[in-house]
Amino acid sequence: MKTLSTLNYLMAIMVCIAMLSCVQDNDFSVPESLGDEENKNLTLLLDAIEAGDIQLITIQHLKAQFNSGEEPRLITSDIAVKGYVSSSDFTGNFYKEFFIQNSAENATDAIKVSLNQVDSYNKFNKGREVYIHLKGLYLGESNSGDGVHVIGGNVKDAEVVALTANAYPSHIFRSLTTETLVPKPVSILTSDVLGVFVTLDNVEFPTHSIGQSYVDPRDDFDSQK
Repeated sequence: MKTLSTLNYLMAIMVCIAMLSCVQDNDFSVPESLGDEENKNLTLLLDAIEAGDIQLITIQHLKAQFNSGEEPRLITSDIAVKGYVSSSDFTGNFYKEFFIQNSAENATDAIKVSLNQVDSYNKFNKGREVYIHLKGLYLGESNSGDGVHVIGGNVKDAEVVALTANAYPSHIFRSLTTETLVPKPVSILTSDVLGVFVTLDNVEFPTHSIGQSYVDPRDDFDSQK
């Protein structure tokens, strides 16, 4: 029995050493390499944009094609959009979604991307440059009438639903570039900066709101307050 306990102890130590050896220098950062297949797909998209086969449009132009409350629309044109990831699900504030804004500094527009993947920050980290080939995707709202434009993979009950884990790699491509986002200073939150990385300047709150949550504490998903 003593020999068996000693063997179990030694095996546990070996497993721990093996796990620690997988990460060098305690570096748990997002990998910079995209992999051969991902690099290839991004290059093909950029080549098509350069050749004029796919039109690169702005987030503002894309959002102008849909009005809140309308039926989601299937994008049939060969168009693409570029942005920088402005949100992160690292702390659980977002679920199976992320926002991209139109520039790393002085951003003026942002749009939500809905995909069936948790912990997307491991791939779509904050500031990551992202290209989305929009043909075959849907533009609309994931909560009808909430005014939040979203890109998704299908429609259910007049609302956009997430791209599947198998579908999104054919449409969403990250580049090697990760920018440091500069927050946009605002004094009040409006729909114009929805999804944009901002900082609140010169803001005062009434005394009765001290210690209160900014969003509804009873809402555990996509609070609108």
